[in-house]
Amino acid sequence: MFRQFDQTNFHELCDLTASRDTDLQGILDQYGYPPFWSRPNTFESLVHIIF
Repeated sequence: MFRQFDQTNFHELCDLTASRDTDLQGILDQYGYPPFWSRPNTFESLVHIIF
């Protein structure tokens, strides 16, 4: 189990999620991993992610 989501385990977490979701696996197969973006832990970041 992962206690923290960060750049060191990002691909492993993507693979774990894709192993449970065939649609996501297809996206990873076709396009590769998404970029790992780092944002400050603020309300502004949350709003930016939602919209």
